Amino acid sequence: MAFVVYKSSAGSGKTATLVLEYLKLCLKNPNDFKRTLAITFTNKAANEMKSRIIDTLVLISNAENSFLTTLLKEHLKTSDDEFQKRGKYLLNLITHNYDEFSVSTIDSFVHKIIRTFTNELNLPSNFEIILDKDDLIPEILDDLYRKIGHDKQLTDILLSFVFKQIEDEKSHNISTILSSFVNYNLSEDVFAQKKFLNGLTINDFIEIIKILNKRQKHLKNDIQKYAKEAINLFSSVSLSANDISYKEKGIYGYFVKLQDISSAKAILPGKRNLDTVENDKWVSKNANSEIVSAIDEIKQSLTDIFDKMVEDVRVYILLNIINTKIYSVALITVIQSLFDEFVDRSSKVHISEFNKKISDSIAGQPIPFIYERLGFKYKNFLIDEFQDTSVLQWNNLLPLVEESLSNNNFSMLVGDAKQAIYRFRNGEVELFSNLPKLYPQDDSLLGQSREALLNSQYREEVLDYNYRSGKTIVEFNNLFFSDLIEGENEAIKKHYTNLEQKPIRQHNSYVKLETVEANNKDEFQPEKHLKIESFISEAIEAGFQAGDICVLGRRKKSISELANYLISKNYKVVSSESLLVNNSPKVSMIVSLLQMITKPDEKIFLADFIIKYAELKGLSNTEELLEEISNHSGETYLFVFQMFDGKVDVSNLLSYSLYEVCEFAIRLLNFDKEADIFLQFFLDFVFKSQNSTKYTIIEFLEYWNEKKTKIFVSTPEKPDAFKLMTAHKSKGLAFKVVIADLNDSVSNNSNTIWADVSKMHIPKLSKTLIPLTKQTAEVGFEDEYDKEKEKENLDFINLVYVSFTRASHALFVVTSTEKRNQYGKIIMDFISKNSKNDNLFEDGLLKAEPAQSKDDEYVNYINLDVYPSVDLNRIVKIARSEQISWNNIESKSPEAYGNLIHRILSEIETFDDVENVLEKYVNFGFITHPEKDKLRTLIIEIVEHQKLSKYFSKSAVVKNESEVYDGVGNILRPDRLAILDDELAIIDYKTGKISQKYHTQINEYYAVMKNIGYEKINCFLVYISENIEVEHLNFKD
Repeated sequence: MAFVVYKSSAGSGKTATLVLEYLKLCLKNPNDFKRTLAITFTNKAANEMKSRIIDTLVLISNAENSFLTTLLKEHLKTSDDEFQKRGKYLLNLITHNYDEFSVSTIDSFVHKIIRTFTNELNLPSNFEIILDKDDLIPEILDDLYRKIGHDKQLTDILLSFVFKQIEDEKSHNISTILSSFVNYNLSEDVFAQKKFLNGLTINDFIEIIKILNKRQKHLKNDIQKYAKEAINLFSSVSLSANDISYKEKGIYGYFVKLQDISSAKAILPGKRNLDTVENDKWVSKNANSEIVSAIDEIKQSLTDIFDKMVEDVRVYILLNIINTKIYSVALITVIQSLFDEFVDRSSKVHISEFNKKISDSIAGQPIPFIYERLGFKYKNFLIDEFQDTSVLQWNNLLPLVEESLSNNNFSMLVGDAKQAIYRFRNGEVELFSNLPKLYPQDDSLLGQSREALLNSQYREEVLDYNYRSGKTIVEFNNLFFSDLIEGENEAIKKHYTNLEQKPIRQHNSYVKLETVEANNKDEFQPEKHLKIESFISEAIEAGFQAGDICVLGRRKKSISELANYLISKNYKVVSSESLLVNNSPKVSMIVSLLQMITKPDEKIFLADFIIKYAELKGLSNTEELLEEISNHSGETYLFVFQMFDGKVDVSNLLSYSLYEVCEFAIRLLNFDKEADIFLQFFLDFVFKSQNSTKYTIIEFLEYWNEKKTKIFVSTPEKPDAFKLMTAHKSKGLAFKVVIADLNDSVSNNSNTIWADVSKMHIPKLSKTLIPLTKQTAEVGFEDEYDKEKEKENLDFINLVYVSFTRASHALFVVTSTEKRNQYGKIIMDFISKNSKNDNLFEDGLLKAEPAQSKDDEYVNYINLDVYPSVDLNRIVKIARSEQISWNNIESKSPEAYGNLIHRILSEIETFDDVENVLEKYVNFGFITHPEKDKLRTLIIEIVEHQKLSKYFSKSAVVKNESEVYDGVGNILRPDRLAILDDELAIIDYKTGKISQKYHTQINEYYAVMKNIGYEKINCFLVYISENIEVEHLNFKD
């Protein structure tokens, strides 16, 4: 067999190649499908590959031909009958053993390994996977916040870290700063430094920080001393700044500046200072002989001082650079321990931990024990999208590939270095471009052995045909990127060695690049929108539908701005922003209503509700409505209820689930009169949230605020709506018409590196984080800085490549003449070389081909006219105790309080329930916080009453409002039955004064319970008003 690496390009049939190689193996030996693993990087890609495999086998089984079936038959060299028989047999095997059909994402594959070896990998046996970082980060932050104030050293480190981040203008929001940092701690970048950080404690870092500060202070004093010595030397020979080259802006001014250092910024010598010392240009050519003589007398001493001072300056700056990130490094060890504590406490593991756990387990092992079983299960490996694989992922997969090749089995990788655009997700394109060599270089015996094996079986195949785009687009991209890469260095060029493609499609195709005169972004923005609109018009006039057109951008913000512009021009648009559930006015109104229920005194939520309502209804009297609510004195939600239905029975809300409250809101606001997909997705989110965690309304609203920017509507493609998306999201997709707008600059968030600082001889600190800036490059990290800039440039070029290769029929590009626009520069350079027009390049024919309708592709969409919402509480009646009278509660009468306490007590079994039940009533808006405090006092008086307290203990078996049959056709419902050992207590709550009629009622309860078989029965009547009175009754049989 062999180790085959396919070098693909956009539209070159990568998935078809994977399917072809998979079926070559499995049609030859059908049972090998159980021992062949195909790994993709998205669920969508895995499902697509599975479908293509099944579809191809169906064609073979039916003796139908396709491009793939023809290639497979040629490869197998079998008769038609034998080929069909093998296809049917394999299809039948897969169908009946589908769970062994191993085409999955790398995460799914790793998850299976983790589940098998939970003990060996130190994981809880029943662990739960966390997919969303946002579900983990708040938990870790809460744990961190709890340590503040209790651990002084950690608190000091944390505060210093936050102040440093604010100083660097990262953010002024502490939660944002810490959330971002916790997120960084989940990265493979931090995991890779584990061996350098293991064993270091907060105390170690406090000592390191002291050493750094002490050295900096000492160096600062030395630098200032040298500078003063230099100035004194000038004075000793009566020389001033005016006598020296460049005067105050030259070396004299530099010495003056360093007499008093306020920060580490701009204290390295400039070109003029270096020129003065290195080329002996201390004075101007016109200087008189006295000045020349004076400088000759001191210049050697000045040179010696300068050299010593500059060396100290460089070390001082480097120490300052280390100091800017040392608090981050110190906190990493804390955050990592919090991750471990969280897993132990909750049995929840974030998906990013899987590869790390395996990496720890297999490090340095030739045949890792956790793979031994898998080695017997799988023998062939096919890995997709290898250019986006991380170093950690490849190191975990490499032993499997090694085992496969060692046993003369088959392994293959498919990738395209030109489409490596996920470096921010740890993707490392060098892994692919350096094959068969390992990256990074591994000089260990095991590493050398693996590299030799890969090299000995390495075979490279280039997929150089384009099956997606028309000839004009393919040839344009060949020319454009050849020109672009020509001026780049070898580090970039090596990723584009297989650039040239041969077009297969002969349909019409078209390319248009156009620049717009603009000096800055503000000038360019409106002109860009107009130009994109004109491109859309051209495509529509050429016969394309709106659904054929996709605009690709670089940032979500610019896409949102364009979407708003197009919507204002009455175009239908589908974008991530337009499909954001939170952007629905109806959803916003429901959320505002929930806010009002939980915080009835805060009118801001009512104001937001009114504004959204006016927007939804197209009302012009918003100000009048807002003025009206400013005069409203009651609870805010009552205002809404009165707006829509004055007969709302608010007390019923108390028994509703969160989902039912939202359904109630939909009916109340008349949103059930027409179908709305945003409401449906919102309710789906509510339902899932409610099922996973029993949220109160307040807790749900907090959760919604965390998630609302990530909940999108999933809709089928619409032929009458334009698509807008980021270029990153377009990868793997194709569109007939693409408008590429990559004009936005994107700041690099990965502006730190882990640097070797062992030469600084800082105890226990061999590597640390440092910011990657020009200043960092000037003090010893020039290579690292240059490499990062190369990677950023490759990221940009690849993003352009991905964008330009999405189009099958037409590609439009718009940019500006602004000098700082990187995208504009490469477009203008191409136009100047390849067009007679200074601002336009155009080639090909813009004309849509006649639509080919296929009956089997016809989809009949059914639109709902209404949103179905039913109040189940009107259909299914649940027996309830005495209802709370809302109006009485408003009046604050003793009887009303008695009824309310009666209701609350029906939900309390033990003393521990009191606070939670009262908080629930506050959340639903039935009581205010001051009322809660008053009620707590009364209720605690009941549950802690000397006659009753033992019946509210955890030892008692409690039945609240249980129905009891009296044997003659009547149902009795005592307020509380409490069984404690061999004793039964009957407790009934009453409002008002002691009355004989209550004695009669509880006597009935006593008689029934006696008949049931209870011997020892105590009866209590609890009278509730402003005070509590308990009557203990003894009945005789």
